[in-house]
Amino acid sequence: MSRVIEHDFIAADCCEALIQVHERFAVPNDEFMPGFRTARLAELGKAGAPPETRELVDFVRLRMRQRLRAALPHARPMFIQYSGLESVSDGCAFPAHADNCQFDLARDAWTTSMDSCRLRSAVLYLNDSGCDFDGGMFEFVDRAEYERSSGRTVRRDGDPLVPRAGTLVMFTSGPENVHRVTPITRGRRYTLAMWLAEDPGVCEIQVISDL
Repeated sequence: MSRVIEHDFIAADCCEALIQVHERFAVPNDEFMPGFRTARLAELGKAGAPPETRELVDFVRLRMRQRLRAALPHARPMFIQYSGLESVSDGCAFPAHADNCQFDLARDAWTTSMDSCRLRSAVLYLNDSGCDFDGGMFEFVDRAEYERSSGRTVRRDGDPLVPRAGTLVMFTSGPENVHRVTPITRGRRYTLAMWLAEDPGVCEIQVISDL
């Protein structure tokens, strides 16, 4: 098993509180994608977040780390490599990709990427598709077809996930879980994204509430 979906991981009021943290501390990253905004959680103390905000964020991110470790175990300890409150707006989409490698069509092989340290991935949805925004469906895609076409035309591997506040999606970060996000056609989609790695040297501060 390399994928786990858990509904109602956190309550609706907690999702709303995290959206408010994002609204206060997120910054645009148009170089990555126009309409993309992020608040790196390990930097909230530096950004001036009050203790109660840092405690809320710590509660959720450490619970996510614990759940991800338990759902998709690894032989060695894993640490938070990145965690951030992220949002994307109308027109944004994520093409099919794997989180820790990229497919080289010329070599017909997967090669390392700048994020090759990532072992586990998690996305926690904070608002609802069809209500707060339209589009933005999460889809795993067929790996073999992706490799043949280098991602140009790829069919789904299973049903799309309709984002709902409190739903947590967890999966291993390699080519076994190529995935994409369909275009946002209205509104703004909010998530908490997290990756785990085993090398502490590439990981962010694990506890932020004391910063």
